[in-house]
Amino acid sequence: MSEQAKNRLLKTVKILAGLGVIMVLLVLLDFTFNFSKPDKQYRYNLPELKWNQPVLLSSDNLLIVVARYDKNTLAGLSKQGRLGRISESFTQQQPRVDTAGFFVARAYGTDMGCPLEIQADGFAESCSNARYDLLGRSLEKQRYPDLKIPEYTLSREFKLLTIE
Repeated sequence: MSEQAKNRLLKTVKILAGLGVIMVLLVLLDFTFNFSKPDKQYRYNLPELKWNQPVLLSSDNLLIVVARYDKNTLAGLSKQGRLGRISESFTQQQPRVDTAGFFVARAYGTDMGCPLEIQADGFAESCSNARYDLLGRSLEKQRYPDLKIPEYTLSREFKLLTIE
């Protein structure tokens, strides 16, 4: 290979490497600006919920579990474990159950992230051994964390649920 061909090849490699670096920088810059945007809000029209019977709701790519528990059930669940602080303010950390008795959680297990199955005494991850009580608290705290409680708001009539 002649000296002139080597120089052209080296120049071409430098140009391609420079373009690669510029492309990586553009992707990082794009990620920085897109990452700071708030996530999409999900709105669910709630079906007529039967007391103490969780249901799964899906919107786009988000699956949630929703239930409304009466005071007797909540009293029984609080005896099983710490119920969590019930607060009227949603600016604080979201409680496991709100003041109207609603429980809302992401319906994905915390082990492998698979969808949950509703069972009589709680929830089970469909592709692992992770199990949760009716308030999404892990039955094996050492191995699996509790279900994630999203920030949410309910309309006054309890017909529309908005996940932030």
